Amino acid sequence: MNNLVDLIREKTSDAIENLGYEIYHIEYVNEFGHNYLRIMITNQETDKKINITDCEIVSKTINRLIDDLGIDNKFFLEVSSPGINRKLYTFKHMKDAVDKIVCVKLNKSINGSKKHIGILKDVNDSEIILGVKDEELKINIDTIKNINLEEISQEDIL
Repeated sequence: MNNLVDLIREKTSDAIENLGYEIYHIEYVNEFGHNYLRIMITNQETDKKINITDCEIVSKTINRLIDDLGIDNKFFLEVSSPGINRKLYTFKHMKDAVDKIVCVKLNKSINGSKKHIGILKDVNDSEIILGVKDEELKINIDTIKNINLEEISQEDIL
């Protein structure tokens, strides 16, 4: 299915960028017997939020492009914002989240917990540095199960 996602990204990214948006993430999933093509977008102006009109514009534009691909399976197209507590899928997403509050879920415990909420201080190829209370946790990227933005105040974690 990854090839399909890559093909859709390749065929739609220019059109989406020409509208002033960027692809944040694409997934093709089967849920309860139905296929969904989910395309999450962000605005190229980083401080501007995505609204329902933005999603409608992108959906109408790319619907024709996707139809031209001749995908055999029937699917529902969903265009949306990645949301406030967005999952960070890529290294770029993590780099963009530096100095923001994140929730990190791990495959193995660090300091007795598999879940840590803190300020993402730094990201490199092998680890992230998470500011939690008065300490900095170095977390190997390979141990991260999930990382997403967290919408809480810094006072709640310091």
